[in-house]
Amino acid sequence: MIKLNENYYKVNENYLFTFVEQKRKACKRNDIINLGVGDTVLPLSKTIFCAYEKAVKEQGDIKTFKGYSPEVGYGFLRKAVADNYLQQGVYLSDDEIFINDGAKSDLFTILTLFKNVTAIIKNPVYPAYFDINAIYGNQVSFVDANKENDFLPLPQHIKSEFFGKPCLIYICSPDNPSGAVYTYEGLKKWVTYAKNSRSVIIFDSAYKDYIRGAYPKSIFEIPGADEVAIEICSLSKSANFTGVRCGYTIVKRSLVVQNHNLNQAFKRLKIASNNGISYVAQRACEAIFTQNGQNECRKNTDYYLNNVKILKDFFNKKKVYAVGGENSPYVFFKCPEKTTSLEFFEFLLNNYGIVSTPGSGFGSLGEGYIRLSGFALTHDVAKAVERMNTLF
Repeated sequence: MIKLNENYYKVNENYLFTFVEQKRKACKRNDIINLGVGDTVLPLSKTIFCAYEKAVKEQGDIKTFKGYSPEVGYGFLRKAVADNYLQQGVYLSDDEIFINDGAKSDLFTILTLFKNVTAIIKNPVYPAYFDINAIYGNQVSFVDANKENDFLPLPQHIKSEFFGKPCLIYICSPDNPSGAVYTYEGLKKWVTYAKNSRSVIIFDSAYKDYIRGAYPKSIFEIPGADEVAIEICSLSKSANFTGVRCGYTIVKRSLVVQNHNLNQAFKRLKIASNNGISYVAQRACEAIFTQNGQNECRKNTDYYLNNVKILKDFFNKKKVYAVGGENSPYVFFKCPEKTTSLEFFEFLLNNYGIVSTPGSGFGSLGEGYIRLSGFALTHDVAKAVERMNTLF
């Protein structure tokens, strides 16, 4: 008899953001403002759209038509990514960059490189980190992220039974859902710990282009990270690529686990598991890394950051505890006392027409918090603040 992987039963049947979207659709109001699921609302910028359009036309001409893409990505895009990182002082070889269709797919497939591992994951956290490890049957140990540590836990917060043992360590900076961002010193502590414990860091840099302060945008800005870290990045939130789907993963040749080179192992995995990302998406992605593309993406992120600033300023004015809203597109705020995250989520939706995300969906320590997204039109964010003005 064929048996199902029973680990699937460990995962919530309804994914958090699917649940939020279902609630939005079920709401009978016709004046809903969606600050819930972090989907972008601005269109592709001019430079990126023109590159996309040109590539589509190439696919309609027998002389320039492209079929299967290289499994690891076209050389022109890998070079563009490497050149971009060089501006941050990070040297990458083209063969250390692997093009993907967004961060989530590589977050999932990369776990096939490991067996019987323990994952160190902060709580609250982007739910996909837990789900994929549960599906693979990995043990998960949560690290508390809270107001006391500014939602930025450090190695000393790892539970004693796992401290010093080789683990996979998940770090997202700027963080989802809290929006908190690690300093250079904070990431340095994690890199040092990973080297001493022979652990591997999975670094999610999906929101790096929202950083405006003097914070690291890449884990590889930290000396020694090339020996202990894998970086996964999505272009969805900086270039409005949620519908285009393109990103990349960086696995340095210097990353070795049990005498095995993970760069070569991941290359083999990519060749075995996919037929490449579409040529059209990769040409559009290449345009992101041109000077015009970077300037336009900066305008995108400035727009969304202005939205979360409106929200953060509102909560500050109302003396409601909130984190984020400065180097990320999210604000994570405290619900009124004696109100659960789910109750307040329902209350905001049904009484104020505001879609949010309940903090409890990100883990037990998200209980009592609500995440609001800046991915909306500014006039809708202003309306949401106006509606909430009488609430707090």
